[in-house]
Amino acid sequence: MPVTIPFADRALSVDANLLVELTKRCNYECAHCYTNASPRARSAEPSTAQVAELVGSAGRLGFRAVTLSGGELMLREDVEQIVAAAPPDVELWLFTSGIRVTTERLARWKRTVTGYAVSLDGDPRTHEALRRSRGAFAQITGFLKRLAAVGCRTQLQSMVVKDGLERLEIVIEIAEAMAVERILFSHVSPDGRGTQRGDLQMDHHELDELFFRVRGLQDSTPIRLRTNLMPRELAATRFPKPTLHVLPTGEILPWFGAPATFALATLSSRWDLEEAFRARHGPELLDRVFDRARAAALAHPGAAVPVDDLLVAEFKREAVCA
Repeated sequence: MPVTIPFADRALSVDANLLVELTKRCNYECAHCYTNASPRARSAEPSTAQVAELVGSAGRLGFRAVTLSGGELMLREDVEQIVAAAPPDVELWLFTSGIRVTTERLARWKRTVTGYAVSLDGDPRTHEALRRSRGAFAQITGFLKRLAAVGCRTQLQSMVVKDGLERLEIVIEIAEAMAVERILFSHVSPDGRGTQRGDLQMDHHELDELFFRVRGLQDSTPIRLRTNLMPRELAATRFPKPTLHVLPTGEILPWFGAPATFALATLSSRWDLEEAFRARHGPELLDRVFDRARAAALAHPGAAVPVDDLLVAEFKREAVCA
């Protein structure tokens, strides 16, 4: 069920999963990173109390799940306190590469953390080329083994690069051995550092092949497989609802990758979602952006539509026109 955000003048229906980015710092500097995270990245970060307040207010508003992400959230020194403060009525997911996450820590967090989201991008060569780090494949598969040993719920995100379709089965085989629940196969989007990597991006023919290949592989594995693509014929009736993305600096974006100038609200000293939205007027530009993105989806030359790319492109176009 979606969540209804009560603005001062209107209600906005959004996805029930909230993505919260806690830091831009990361142990990797991935070639395709949407958020430009890196070991050198620096920005303001919410305090332990602010994160706890945010997750609690998300539960009161009706969000079903909160995913804490980065950068690499495990680089924060207060992760233990953040996990301990999570309310029991909200699913808490941690998106991490697993550094500093020992088997003992996984077992201790099992009552509070619903599950883990992990990135695995094909074979060792592909994964380490994207991560720009030798040993990254062994590090992430080691983390997956620890998750499986403790019996933690695990979801994979796998980036599929141009000419990388033959490596889908490798990811599925590893996931089956590690009792993974779901794999999201994503293409490299022209956003963040990905804007400089046209060599990794697929054209619409390859996107179609990715979509139908993943659909075909579903019959041969118990793992739920999906892509970040939508069949064009569904775009008019089942276009995604806004998925709120909270930046470490407090801006609440209506979509992952939207310019910060289009924040629905900005959290200040109190990271309370209810308070942040209460006095704000619902942004009419969302209607314009989503209408244009829906029209672009219906006009897309392929059968599988990259909805995220179209929405971010329309937000950026709106920023230029503003």
